[in-house]
Amino acid sequence: MKALLVGALLCLFFCPGMAQSFSKTFSIGGSTVFSVGFLKNKDDVIELKTALPASSKTVLLNNIDKQIFKIKVAEHIAALLPENGNRFSNDHKAEIDATLDKIFEEYLKQQEDAKKEKEENEIKFGKEEYYGLSESQQTLLIEKRAELRTKQVNKFEYERTGIKKKISKLTNKQNRTDAEEKTLAVLTDSKTTYDETCLALKKLERDINELKNYRKFQVSLIGNANVISSFKIAQQAQLNGGFGIIVSKPNSIEFLGAFTISQSNDTIASIGKPSEDFGMSVLVPGVRKFSLMTSYRQRQLWPNSFSNFWSKIGICFNANVTPYTWAIKKIIQQNDDSIYTKLIPVSMDLMVPFNWVNVYKDGQEINISTDIGFTGRYLMGNINAEQRKNFLGDERIFYGGLIAGICIRFNGLRFQFHAPLLFGSHVDGLTGGQVYASMSFVANIIGNKSIGSLFK
Repeated sequence: MKALLVGALLCLFFCPGMAQSFSKTFSIGGSTVFSVGFLKNKDDVIELKTALPASSKTVLLNNIDKQIFKIKVAEHIAALLPENGNRFSNDHKAEIDATLDKIFEEYLKQQEDAKKEKEENEIKFGKEEYYGLSESQQTLLIEKRAELRTKQVNKFEYERTGIKKKISKLTNKQNRTDAEEKTLAVLTDSKTTYDETCLALKKLERDINELKNYRKFQVSLIGNANVISSFKIAQQAQLNGGFGIIVSKPNSIEFLGAFTISQSNDTIASIGKPSEDFGMSVLVPGVRKFSLMTSYRQRQLWPNSFSNFWSKIGICFNANVTPYTWAIKKIIQQNDDSIYTKLIPVSMDLMVPFNWVNVYKDGQEINISTDIGFTGRYLMGNINAEQRKNFLGDERIFYGGLIAGICIRFNGLRFQFHAPLLFGSHVDGLTGGQVYASMSFVANIIGNKSIGSLFK
């Protein structure tokens, strides 16, 4: 009976929709049971409630002061007793005073623990990463991510214990003992809890994704300066500048498209015979006159993963188109009988980045990732099989292989180091293991115009 009474009193003071709550049931005089509760509502007003089983009173406080709390609760105790309330309070003054001191300290500890947990969750789940959201949306997102992690731990522990196999084994067993029947019932209850946890996880993941989608895409017109160099042929270094756009969602997705416009030599020539410069111009993504560079990078493929490893894996796609003129001359400064062709090498990379370092705050972006994936080179333009044979020694129009590298970003400065390995018969400067590096500086000209997502 006493347990039911305590449970009822506790339920009295926990109200859905309240941000913070605290309730304590206590006994005065050895038998008279009271309950006191703090409920902080949406307007940050403290509701102080004191009750006997059959009655209750409420007073609103603009602040929570220890002495005010003790005085108000003592008044409530006296008012709640049907007869001789003041005499009861006087007779038990020392006990009431000591009890209320203890209750108030417990309330303060609960508030301090809640504040500490909130701060730890903000650090653990990166509140500053979501600066595209309002303060209330950020707080709700962090709370849901903390709840998601708790349920993921519960799911992991269930799966680790192998309850499914135990249930299956007992279910298929004939002539189970009473002990086995009880065990099966307990395991079945656990299985039900597990199924409910899985459903709750799906709902939480959906809620988290919907909250993240409140962040708007930021669109910026940019100026872009680039330098790309092969480690093998120094004179193949290319420096250029241009304009483009960046479409990004904070700490999530970035698309960059840039078109180079400054003058740069777009003719590669050799004297008398093919040179590895031709193969290198296909291999290394160009930033010459009228180059088009695009890059799509998504930081996390599985942002809600329980594993820290999987949550750091993203995806990246790069594409580059650069027009060139190739020429093989008989002698220097002689054009007669020279072989010319115009072509457009297309460079494509599909990579999986692993983000080792990620700092993403308003006005500060630092990211270091290692990339690995597939790469390809395709020859477009006015170049037939015979010409490809003359310039490259190979008639193929497409070259595919693997690529690995590292990408470093510090605000507008980006540095990339990549080592592609293209397969097939040997072509100087193109197939086999090669290495090149690129550096670019991106500066906003007109920036941070918000647009909604088409896929929200």
